[in-house]
Amino acid sequence: MSTRSIIAVKVENGYESIYCHWDGYPTHHLPLLENYNSTELAMQLLSLGDLSILGAEIGEKQDFDDRAGRNENWCLAYGRDRGEKDVGKKHKRTLRILKNYAKDVGPYLYIWEHDRWNVVEV
Repeated sequence: MSTRSIIAVKVENGYESIYCHWDGYPTHHLPLLENYNSTELAMQLLSLGDLSILGAEIGEKQDFDDRAGRNENWCLAYGRDRGEKDVGKKHKRTLRILKNYAKDVGPYLYIWEHDRWNVVEV
């Protein structure tokens, strides 16, 4: 079973966000705090698009289905690693819209804003 989440960055005209399938609990999403701790790094993460797994590093293209050969420290992205389409970051104009979107996805929303990550249970 997965705990899904939304990872978002506050931008000038709203929020950019991606979906993350596994595992959205704050204890698993510690790489956000430790490794994506600037606006530049957070935006690099979002440039991957939707994720199957959040890793400590963005990493490089890898075989999505090769569990034994996969680098456990790298993000596993639906677009880059499995070739899916329409999995890029999404734009939401307001926090209310972002929260409503997150409610439909899973219980956790992570927002990079004011130079820190905020965790919101939706």
